[in-house]
Amino acid sequence: MRAARPVFLVLADRPELREVAREWAHRIEIRSGKTDNRPADAFLIRPDACVAWAAGLGEPADTAARSLREALTTWFGAPR
Repeated sequence: MRAARPVFLVLADRPELREVAREWAHRIEIRSGKTDNRPADAFLIRPDACVAWAAGLGEPADTAARSLREALTTWFGAPR
């Protein structure tokens, strides 16, 4: 968060979400993490450290990818 850039944090194996986030890679940091008790599969964290979006545990790929795209567009504009 030091760079004051949004962070897309993936805590599960969700390649479809990484693919969506890559379209905004020029505006966001894409990171992976691991934890034993993850609260969600992925998070989109604004530069002020507030969660702008989260993928529920095991959320279906089509709904998660669609809602991530909407959140990224809402918060950070159209993709490249």
